[in-house]
Amino acid sequence: MKSLTSSGEKRMLLRRIIVYGIAIFLIGVLQCSFFSRLSPFGSTPDLIISTVCAIAMLDNKKAAIICAISAGYFIDALGSTAPSFSALFYLIAATVAILIGEKLIPKLLSFLLLMLPMLVLRGIGTYLNLWIAIGKLPAASVLGSIILPELLSTFTLCIPVYFLIKLCMLPIGARNKFSF
Repeated sequence: MKSLTSSGEKRMLLRRIIVYGIAIFLIGVLQCSFFSRLSPFGSTPDLIISTVCAIAMLDNKKAAIICAISAGYFIDALGSTAPSFSALFYLIAATVAILIGEKLIPKLLSFLLLMLPMLVLRGIGTYLNLWIAIGKLPAASVLGSIILPELLSTFTLCIPVYFLIKLCMLPIGARNKFSF
């Protein structure tokens, strides 16, 4: 009986790796190639933070943290300028999302509420990346020209990402304590 349980757990883990790997690949490519050219609202949205937030809300803590770290490395490999700390940033974002998300019912409205602190975190991360990249403290005009458009486009496009991750939950077979 023990071998069947571990075999079933291995299959479940393999499903998670495959499904989330494909989702992170597609969302990362969209973020780094398609939306970097299209630039809705004048800035590239951060779709990965939405993905990490949705996984933290709809699945479990371990899946969210592993996806956050791997997505951070993937985003750095696709389109970041050195130095970049995306894996660390998304790990922090996943931790915050887990801590806040534990108290919320896994529904769209709760996800949108959870995205608000994630957007503040994204704004701070963008500001710090700019500070590191240019070597001095960025001007206050950066807030209106870079950070606010990025946050607006991220919040707008987080809704389709939520539904994509919710759709990914079907082949995984994961169930939360609340109905899906």
